[in-house]
Amino acid sequence: MSAAKRPNFGMFAFLGLAGVLNLIGLPNVAYAQSTAGSLYGVRFVGSTWTLFRQDIGSGATTPVANVATAPQGSYESAIDPTSRRFFTFVIDNSNVTRLYAVNVDTGSSTSATVNLGLGGIQFDPVTQALYGVRFVGSTWTLFRQDIGSGATTPVANVATAPGGSYESAIDPTSRRFFTFVIDNSNVTRLHAVNVDTGTSTSAIVNLGLGGIQFVPPASLFPTPAPSSFVLVSAGLFLVVAAMYGRRGLSKIRKRDA
Repeated sequence: MSAAKRPNFGMFAFLGLAGVLNLIGLPNVAYAQSTAGSLYGVRFVGSTWTLFRQDIGSGATTPVANVATAPQGSYESAIDPTSRRFFTFVIDNSNVTRLYAVNVDTGSSTSATVNLGLGGIQFDPVTQALYGVRFVGSTWTLFRQDIGSGATTPVANVATAPGGSYESAIDPTSRRFFTFVIDNSNVTRLHAVNVDTGTSTSAIVNLGLGGIQFVPPASLFPTPAPSSFVLVSAGLFLVVAAMYGRRGLSKIRKRDA
């Protein structure tokens, strides 16, 4: 009996293995082509509060938009990478504070009057709102600020204390806003406040830090896109098919012999 023509299972196995390697995040062309990104920040140019873009690689700084002509601006800022908006505050000649949302690509902006200036602001992608802190009397208080209307509402009375810090960070996944409070004994506590419920936990810290940022725990493998699941499923199928095909051809040869 003549054996059937042997398929090229080796090629199938290679394609399947390539799918598995792509899933676990080995370097490929798509990752290599990702851009380094830019920094954005504000400062006065004359009497104009101006938004700038700063290239991370070269350090080159270029203006993006003249936000407003005003006597005062605030270095409190936040950014929404999805909608490409940079948030900044300006205090006008009538001592009115306005929240500006500036598109970092086009320079176009919208603004709203805010009735309360906040510190340590953070953008929350879930509620599409800003969160920040300030004292109300002697109580360090967390607020939510609506970007469209500028309306500011209290979320939680964090602590009664003589000192607070505008250093802050946010974890949108666990819904926690992080802020520091210095108590009457000059002890610094880190508070983690749930922005939805207002509940909080705290811990004593032995060192006050500046420029804090929240970084989620590193996972063993990156979370794949849905297309990656399809690719790896097909890849594993081809690997198994190749192994089974080799065994099947071996049995056919034994029978023929």
